This record gives sequence, C-alpha cells and structure tokens, in this order.
Amino acid sequence: MILTAPFFGRGIAFPLRLDPATGGLKMTEGRADDVSIALEYVADRYSIRPGDPGDRGNHIAEDMTHLLLCDQGEHDTLPEFGSRLHYVLFDPNNWASCQEFETWVEQATERWEKRARIPVPEGVEWRQTPEGIDEGQAPVRLKVEFIKSQVPGNLVAPFVTPRQARAQEYPLGDPDAAGHDWASRYYGARVYTDGDVQYIRPRKMRPAPFSADDQFYETVYGDTWLLVSHKLYGDIRFWWVVTDYYIQDAAERGESSDKMETCGDPEPGTLLRVPSRTRLLMEIAA
Repeated sequence: MILTAPFFGRGIAFPLRLDPATGGLKMTEGRADDVSIALEYVADRYSIRPGDPGDRGNHIAEDMTHLLLCDQGEHDTLPEFGSRLHYVLFDPNNWASCQEFETWVEQATERWEKRARIPVPEGVEWRQTPEGIDEGQAPVRLKVEFIKSQVPGNLVAPFVTPRQARAQEYPLGDPDAAGHDWASRYYGARVYTDGDVQYIRPRKMRPAPFSADDQFYETVYGDTWLLVSHKLYGDIRFWWVVTDYYIQDAAERGESSDKMETCGDPEPGTLLRVPSRTRLLMEIAA
C-alpha cells in the first residue's frame, strides 16, 4: 500500500504547533495511514487532541479537520469553504441530528478535499451509549479512504500552478494574454516596462452616478468586501466595484479619509450602494 506520495502534499501542521526537533513550525506530509485527530466540544469551543508528540502526523487528516471546523463565510477569498457542523451542536441528541451531521461531513469533504473521502454511511461509526445520550454526548469515528493517484481538483503543487489553484472555484471568463479576464480589477489596464520587468498600471476609479436599478445592502458583523461581493453577485472578484461605489459615496458625503479606507473590513451597519448585476456586467465590467 502507498503510504505517502507527491499528490498527498505537505504543509504546516494543524493545529499550528512548534516542532521540538527544529524549533520551527511543525510540518506534516500527507499519508495513507496514521489518521489520528480527536475533537471534543468543551467549554463552548472545540478542543483538538493530536496524536502522540512523536507521531509523524498526517497532513490530509489535519486538513480535513481544518475544513470541518471552519464555518462557511470565515475564509475571506473562499466564502463557501468549510462545513456546517456547527448547525447541529445544540440540536436534540437523536438520529435526525446524526444524519444531518453525516450530510455536512459528506458535502464538505467531497467538495473541498480531493485526496481522501469519508464514505457515508459506512465511513461514519457512532459510539453512543444511553448514559452519553442523557449527557448530550454523541461520540463518532470517521473512517477515511485515500486516493491512489492524482485526480482533477487536487490542488497540490507541482501538479497545479498557483493560477490554476486560484481559478479552481472561480474560473476565468475570457482571459487575455496577461491572464486577466473581464472580471479582473486590472483587465484592460495599460502595461509599462522598466528594463526587463513589466508592470500593470492599476485602473482608475470611474464615476459611479446614481441609477434607478441601484441596489442597497447593509453590512453585518463578519462581512468583508469579498464576502459582500459574493453575497450580491455570486463572485468575489467584483469586490473592487463595491469599494469603488463606497469610496465615491463617502467622498460626496464629505467623510474623512479614514472612513474611505477599504484595506480593512466594512463596519457593521454600513449602507452600501452598488450597481445591479445587469448594469455591472453590461457597463462597468465590460
């Protein structure tokens, strides 16, 4: 049996920890064995118990743990990354909640982890006891099946380039020679050279006059410019349109430069004016 292979990948261990041998961050490699990570929900938060200190670790198992613990919307550039396991944390301790748990595990791992899978229902083993049910406990063991060779969608270098990885979830439309498409912030921008180096001259903000089909959105806690773009247009790459409109409207209201800063997240309760999707695609991003 193949225990490790290049298409299993290698990276920083999860949970983040130091390597006693090197003094640096612990690195782990993907393997087809040594799946040993325990999770508990204690004191209103998840507790992660990795394997023994001398254990080699398994990067695939750690990545799956990271995936299952991440709530959708937490990842700035991939708003749909993560799972919905937190939805069942305080549900009744019955088989309906167990089946919902299995569904979220299957959906998350099938979409975001191509190196392994958790077959449902045979890969989910519940170890409940009458006493545990009374105490709100539902121990479960997940069994992992590993791929035998590289498969499409597995974003492990050197099998894919950084550009291919970025376009995996949000494919390019009609890229130009520089690799930018119609939704790119720099599409159509002029290129100038300095010796042998080429630079893209960032686009300038266009005036954004009011229109009858403008939309309005009030930001909530946890919103980022990318997430707002995904909520309104289903695509994070239009974040620059959202910020352009915000900056212009803030300037017209006489706001300070601090209020027009878009390097951070928008404040909750901010009312944003944005163009309709039709106008965006037909006029602004054309």
